[in-house]
Amino acid sequence: MLRFCGENLVKQSGEVHIEIAEQHLVFDEKIWQTGKAYYKSIGYHDYTKLQFIPVVDICGDLICYGYQDGEANRELRMLKELIQNWDVLQFGDIYADIREVIVCGCNELAYFFVKYLEAIHIPTVVVGRYWKYFGYTVSDIDFDDSNKMIIYAEHIMESTENLFERIFRSASPQFECIDKIYEANVLAGNIKDVIGGMDWLLNRLKKENIVILGIDDTAQDTYDLICAQGMDIQGFAIYEMSECNPGSLLGKRIMAISEILCKEMNVTLIDVCNKNSTFGNRIIELFDYYGYERNKNFFMINDYTNIPCSNLIHVLRGKRVFLTGDERLCKILEEYFAGSDPVVSGKEAAGFEVSFRLSDEETAGSGTSFRLSDKRAAGFEDAFSLSDSAGSFFAAVIIMAAVKRMIAVVLFVFW
Repeated sequence: MLRFCGENLVKQSGEVHIEIAEQHLVFDEKIWQTGKAYYKSIGYHDYTKLQFIPVVDICGDLICYGYQDGEANRELRMLKELIQNWDVLQFGDIYADIREVIVCGCNELAYFFVKYLEAIHIPTVVVGRYWKYFGYTVSDIDFDDSNKMIIYAEHIMESTENLFERIFRSASPQFECIDKIYEANVLAGNIKDVIGGMDWLLNRLKKENIVILGIDDTAQDTYDLICAQGMDIQGFAIYEMSECNPGSLLGKRIMAISEILCKEMNVTLIDVCNKNSTFGNRIIELFDYYGYERNKNFFMINDYTNIPCSNLIHVLRGKRVFLTGDERLCKILEEYFAGSDPVVSGKEAAGFEVSFRLSDEETAGSGTSFRLSDKRAAGFEDAFSLSDSAGSFFAAVIIMAAVKRMIAVVLFVFW
């Protein structure tokens, strides 16, 4: 969510490395939308990298700088879900004794919280120099009266405080009242992790362009689960691309989260690692802020089902599989694949060492060599089968599985 920082504090940044955008935001009621659009256009998601943007008035004069507070996106999401369902418990139900709310300081969360209170007819008073740009009148406040809730949307800063102390102290704890209202609804069963059952989710996904978050074993098993339902995915997404990451997995492109954001891709995201979406986490809050809402176009599949380890038999079905390596292990794999539908060809290639890697000439035209994870290799070592894991297979890639002194090289050519 968008917060503001004075020009003088930015000048005193000291050792804090910041980047200031060339473009600017105009301070009006559209600033939240334009600010979000700017940060989305640059794929901004790493809150440790400070990206400031100048904020000006309608005449173009600098007022302050804007920056992102990722932690406070949690309360922003909770508030939005409360507004989307007025039948659930609201502020007045939890804080029945409060007759007035005073909000000191202005940021995106404070703005929408004030709008929320106004919508449910809770008397609200605002304090701070930025509120005038939204048409609010700031007056003297009597803080001594009872039955008042005072929220310091921005920290009261000491004269010695520097930029680092300001920006790395999130505004999130100041809005604990939102957490309390939301959590009361979760406990009452008014807000849930899911909307329907697994059948509902699968039917929902049939209409969507699916991107799975992650490339680990669980992500691949999730892809196989989707394939079992006669559906396909658009690709996989990871936090950051690097040279060690492959460009594709199981024939599907791997993309960075920043690419999804800056290209405003019309996709539905599947989180395969987390559970209990109402609790939230950094990923769900990030995507919700940019418009990928919980149980609408962002799903935590573990809330709906346990992901089975089906050995990627649905992904491999109808594909041609080449096995090369230790004869005994290849025979075991051949028998497994033969019973799982793919066409199999087996061939011995003796003399492979654990550290063996096919040369660039040998892999040219076939793909990128990729080694099985320890978890998957252990499945072979313990039982000489694929029953303990789904297998980390790439489309048109060579996979090397080290099993004690044996190694199997599996080449999948998808056509």
